[in-house]
Amino acid sequence: MTDIKETKEVVSGVVVLSAFLIKQFRDGVGIDDAVAIIDKLKNDEGFKVVLLEAVKGVQKVPAEVSDLDTHEILELILHVGQMIPTILDAFKKD
Repeated sequence: MTDIKETKEVVSGVVVLSAFLIKQFRDGVGIDDAVAIIDKLKNDEGFKVVLLEAVKGVQKVPAEVSDLDTHEILELILHVGQMIPTILDAFKKD
């Protein structure tokens, strides 16, 4: 059994980035989107921290998921469940 901290951080990073990109690409993809992503990284400390934490531990994810026990599976399911509103909110029109 290993701790699944890094796996949860990667899931969070993917969800946060995906939610931002869903909102950003609603009107199509353009050069303004690249600028918006750079601005988000420069100006949103929370966004940057989530992504940096996800990238920092990504190499540990295969080892973590290779020996998941029942408790860790439930923990991961709950974590993903808590992230669902983030994705749903991204699809809402402003």
